Amino acid sequence: MDWLAHSKKKHCELCNHTFKFTPVYKNDMPSTIPTIYLIHHLAYVIYTAFYYLIRVILALFVWLGLVPYIAFWSWQLSAWSAMGSQRLLSRILLQPVSDIPKQTKYNWNWETILYDCMKGWMIEFGFVLLLILGLLLHEWFEQNVPFVDDIEWDHPRPAMIEDDLLNEIDNNNNNNNGNNHFMDNNNNNIANEEDIVAGVDDFNGLLQGIGIRGNILNLFQNASLITLLLCFSIGIGVWIPYIIGVLFIMVRYTR
Repeated sequence: MDWLAHSKKKHCELCNHTFKFTPVYKNDMPSTIPTIYLIHHLAYVIYTAFYYLIRVILALFVWLGLVPYIAFWSWQLSAWSAMGSQRLLSRILLQPVSDIPKQTKYNWNWETILYDCMKGWMIEFGFVLLLILGLLLHEWFEQNVPFVDDIEWDHPRPAMIEDDLLNEIDNNNNNNNGNNHFMDNNNNNIANEEDIVAGVDDFNGLLQGIGIRGNILNLFQNASLITLLLCFSIGIGVWIPYIIGVLFIMVRYTR
């Protein structure tokens, strides 16, 4: 406004549009906020806060209570089924074994359930740690182990080298230093804006993934998927190796 008052311009320099200014509030706007609108907005804020509070509590219950508890019981069932399989194999291959530990009665109380959830947290932590190590190992192989295309690019054919040199010379002759400087600054600004937007999108995606935002079905869908992966990993990494080891020992003992 100060610049327009100083320059006394009435049209835009780019599009020649006539400047028009209107007040922020209409003339018939009341001097104070009506009570009904204030109550309505306050009720909406309370409803939104209560809604997200319920979503956060539900997400914490699922990810910190239900999923670890199921993971722990998957571990327990794998151990119990492995012991039962050991008894069955001992009856088939050897004499019945009496020193295999028997199942004890489970005490259903809050302390036991909380203790089982803590064990489930340890199982989840180990699973996440192995997953992160696998991703880091995959990233290391991608950066340090050359692929076939990379090897061919490191040793290009002479014709490819000549074509690349000619193209590079043509591009250097056609580029303008001033335009390049302007474009570099513009590209840097765009890259910074994209990084900020990407960070916000990643955070929103994380909230949607754990079920705090978005469709409530995403919470149960992602929790079910993680639970199935945990159970599958426990079966592959614990139950099958245990059965194979017991079978191998018993077969060697019978010879």
